[in-house]
Amino acid sequence: MARSDDLLAIAAAHAASQAISTIRDDVADAEQSLKSSLETGDTAAAAVETRRLADLASQAQLLSNLTGAPGSQQQQAQSQYTQAEIAVLQRHPSVMNDPRKMAELVGAADALIKQGYDRNSQQYASALETFLGGRNTAHSADAKLTPDDVLKISSEKFKLTPDEYNANVHKLAQLKSQGRYR
Repeated sequence: MARSDDLLAIAAAHAASQAISTIRDDVADAEQSLKSSLETGDTAAAAVETRRLADLASQAQLLSNLTGAPGSQQQQAQSQYTQAEIAVLQRHPSVMNDPRKMAELVGAADALIKQGYDRNSQQYASALETFLGGRNTAHSADAKLTPDDVLKISSEKFKLTPDEYNANVHKLAQLKSQGRYR
């Protein structure tokens, strides 16, 4: 029985090794597709390829963990984005869907790398966040409006005083509680 278990383990390790090799090829293909998508501004395809890269990295990690092979961490498929970059993009999903914003972010990232920032560092991620935060205004889709921001926008656009604004907020709340307004 021990011999058959050893043969099964060898066969499983060989299958996992072949699967990891296939994943490497798939990663190269996905990275090329992602690059092409970003260059053409096809953000929907870029998002699909980004998810594909994440899936491939997960598959490679799972196979590496299952085989327990020494050095298997080095065989893991590599994404073109670092964990820090992925985290920034996850916090700003609108950037991935806007070719102009994505191009601006890539330009900022390139500039940071030229300045010597490590793509895996917290300082690099913070600098990207600062860039995105500096680009966003109170009127952007990513921004969270405070009551003061809403009051300012309302007073500029509709020429409302703070008292008029508050009265309208109170009236809207009453209508909603009576079920007359959603």
